[in-house]
Amino acid sequence: MKQMSPGKTKTSILQWLGPSGSGKTVLMDLLLPELREAFSVLIIDADPAGGISRLLLPVGTTWETVCRESSATAWLSGHLSSWREKPFEAVQEAIDWEVRNGLVSVSDEWDLFLLGPVAEPDAKHPELFSPENPDFKIARKAFYYGFSRLVQEYDLVLIDGIHPVLSGFMSKAEDWHHLPVHFCSLMVLNAAHTDLQETLRALHTAPEDLSGLLLNQCGDASRVHEEMLAEIVASADIRLVGRVPKVDLTREHDRQRLCQCLKDTLLRLDLPPLFEALDLDGEPLS
Repeated sequence: MKQMSPGKTKTSILQWLGPSGSGKTVLMDLLLPELREAFSVLIIDADPAGGISRLLLPVGTTWETVCRESSATAWLSGHLSSWREKPFEAVQEAIDWEVRNGLVSVSDEWDLFLLGPVAEPDAKHPELFSPENPDFKIARKAFYYGFSRLVQEYDLVLIDGIHPVLSGFMSKAEDWHHLPVHFCSLMVLNAAHTDLQETLRALHTAPEDLSGLLLNQCGDASRVHEEMLAEIVASADIRLVGRVPKVDLTREHDRQRLCQCLKDTLLRLDLPPLFEALDLDGEPLS
């Protein structure tokens, strides 16, 4: 794990949100090389389908195997029975060890942390973080303790998606106020997405303190569809911080243009360390 940069006192956390097909995972993956030399980066795969993990895991390593062996739900499930019987102070060191043991090293600069898939509802075996589960309280307490300590060891934390493990107690800026972090959340919408109802659901369930909206225009959308989407976005009263143009990702010039758009978008968010990470010191392009 690459250590936090000397002199840094706060971790920057950026959560990428968006409905299925929004393109947020692909855009996040395209941006990662721009951060390679800047800071230590922790990537949190909070997508129950494992979007970013499937792109980043080393060749020969499957998402299913890593989830089974190293995901948060896996290591928690394997130790709760023993932790439950002990004072919490007596298991804190074990929690720290399990959290770090679950990290997947993607490169010298990036670490990957998987939250794992979400189990189907089962009355006899409720999901680990469901209030119906008898281990719910200790699971939540152990995860929060280990996870909140882990993120402080990095300069930048990128969270792909939203997971039940995070939802409700680590998904808003106010949930992080007592920690030395900057937190922002970015919603990505695909202008060509045909299911406007899904777009509406994503906007209506977005955090109240959502930092901004990124409109992905990489696909083909009709003019009528774009106008309807524009009305939906305007009614949601969310700040539009960027637009991703349609480009040909097989062409290096187009990839660079897209990365520049992403950089400009992130500079409009309130995450001061990103200015250094993206090696930009001017105003975002309009």
